[in-house]
Amino acid sequence: SGAVWLDEKKLSYFDFYQYLIRVLDTDVIKLLKMLTFLSLEDINDIENQMKAPSYKPNTAQKILAKEVTEFIHGKEGLKIAQNVTNAAKPGSDSTLDYDTLKQISKDMPNINVTFSDIIGKKYTDIACQIGLTSSKSEALRLVKNSGAYLNNKKVIDPSIVISEKDLINDTFLLFGAGKKKRILVTIEKK
Repeated sequence: SGAVWLDEKKLSYFDFYQYLIRVLDTDVIKLLKMLTFLSLEDINDIENQMKAPSYKPNTAQKILAKEVTEFIHGKEGLKIAQNVTNAAKPGSDSTLDYDTLKQISKDMPNINVTFSDIIGKKYTDIACQIGLTSSKSEALRLVKNSGAYLNNKKVIDPSIVISEKDLINDTFLLFGAGKKKRILVTIEKK
């Protein structure tokens, strides 16, 4: 719905954190002033850093997300949001193990699919089926433009077929489109 809820039952820690990470550069300083307890001196330093050529994009947004998420959801909520964010990052070095993916399943879009509906099918067909893309042609373009991911690894062949060896702990697949869109697929056995 686009609403930002403070209640984690209505908006997960991950989605709350991601909302703040996606704040525009033009709004981040204003929000740091309104929503955090950082000193004006610290906020002015952040604003000056943003103007520097060496500024790393989204640094200010990460500070905003950290400060506000920790204030609203505590250290544990922040830790969960950061862990899910790191694990879901394309090309991430984070280990996609059962425990991490079980946590991700609570904090990111996920779908249950039967084993027979996914194994032996093309990546592009599944991407459309689970709602990662709106059409098979969009899924094809995604692969050709190097924006398709399976378990955080880039998909380079549009004819790739999902096999049992792709499953993490015989249970999960993590599909990605670009840098931000992720869908966790939980496999229901036969």
